[in-house]
Amino acid sequence: MSFTQDHASRMDGVKLAVFVGLLWVAAGAAEIYARFSPQFASGHAWYIGHLLDSHKPNAVFGDSQVGGSSYLQDTDFFGIAGQQPQEFERVVRFVFAHRKPGNVIVMASPQWFGAYHADRQQVLVDSAFPPAWLPLRIASGIYRSGLKAAIVSDVLTGTSTLGHHLRIVAANAAELSPPDRAEVLRLSRLWEQALASSGKGYNFPWADFPAEYRGVLTLSRVFEQNPVPGFETGEAAHAYLRALQFLKDHGARLCLVRTPVTRRFLTYSKIIPGENYTAFDRYIRAISNDIDAPFFDQNGISLSFDDDIFVNQDHLSYDGHAAYWPLVREKCFRT
Repeated sequence: MSFTQDHASRMDGVKLAVFVGLLWVAAGAAEIYARFSPQFASGHAWYIGHLLDSHKPNAVFGDSQVGGSSYLQDTDFFGIAGQQPQEFERVVRFVFAHRKPGNVIVMASPQWFGAYHADRQQVLVDSAFPPAWLPLRIASGIYRSGLKAAIVSDVLTGTSTLGHHLRIVAANAAELSPPDRAEVLRLSRLWEQALASSGKGYNFPWADFPAEYRGVLTLSRVFEQNPVPGFETGEAAHAYLRALQFLKDHGARLCLVRTPVTRRFLTYSKIIPGENYTAFDRYIRAISNDIDAPFFDQNGISLSFDDDIFVNQDHLSYDGHAAYWPLVREKCFRT
């Protein structure tokens, strides 16, 4: 090899090293930005980061009725609004891909199979999760898809936060049937305004909202969360059962819990036309027996489920969560 060729070869090597180095620097900068930018402080981007930061064997899984804030020591909560059973299965497999689960509580509530999921696009698809060999936020499709827009927004506005609002629609309580859409939106806005003006955040007591409005909004949610006909044999049910079996096969000490709702919610769920809540109760108790995991609903928890410990018809307030979950853990895992 001539001196010229040798020199050219070395230069090519230097260029490659510089290029790779720049890629690593860019990737590192993007990862730091993704970790600390307020653009990723909520929603599914935050949720993926939450999964990556978790290293505890004890966990609680579910949707917004569980939430992502832990109310139990040494336990991570992995709830997020609108989660579907297929997403739950992917989350479980991701969280416990390389570690053994310990005490695991799984939401066993009818909204897993509710009608309101019918037109809801899944967010936690396979590409949303970083590969096992690269556990970084920027390896998640959710982060990458929002990175450019987030950077532009941060540059233009400085700092921002993403608001999170519970999805509420209303119904006509007198007729036990879906209401006029305008009424749905009106009552939803009134609840949001009451929540904001209370100064209590998610400790705003549902009992402080006018009773007639509570009735309409509660009936609305009951219709939305009513399990669809044939839910027992649908893909959502198969995914839910696969996730439970995965946990059992990997050594989890498993407990199924139907998260609490207001008494009015329970009353309406028994009388709406075409109700499938009764079928769900039979279904989940059969699963509990089949996989040898205890199941509890709020009737088995020594707590008064009055409207003042809820923030709306089917979500506990922060104080309600703090009172509820220690009782659930004791019930589930007492020896």
